[in-house]
Amino acid sequence: MSQPLILCIDDDPLSIKVLESFLSGHFRVSTAPSARGGLAAIEQEVPDLIISDVLMPDMNGFEMVSKLREIPEATNIPLIFISALSQLGNIGKSENSGITQFFSKPIDNEQLLDNIHRLLGTQSDS
Repeated sequence: MSQPLILCIDDDPLSIKVLESFLSGHFRVSTAPSARGGLAAIEQEVPDLIISDVLMPDMNGFEMVSKLREIPEATNIPLIFISALSQLGNIGKSENSGITQFFSKPIDNEQLLDNIHRLLGTQSDS
């Protein structure tokens, strides 16, 4: 069985690099530098889980989720938001828009990894 694929979407190259470096030891990882790029990546290969920033210049994360949920193959993909936005309004908005988890930056990598394994129904190799 192949490793699950995680799509990481963020307009900040450093955030993408850090996530990719950490996650690639556990999963297959693809990246996109924008919400539109993430939606295009899903057309190429549907990921098992998506991690996305909220604030991006081309389209915010909530708008991206609306478009994502219109793709039949992507309606049930677990989606984790990671953002510097931690206001309760944004967290509440995420809970009502199909977001599975919300992490505020800076994130605890082990907590993120545990949540990914739980959402995918996989076992941690740590």
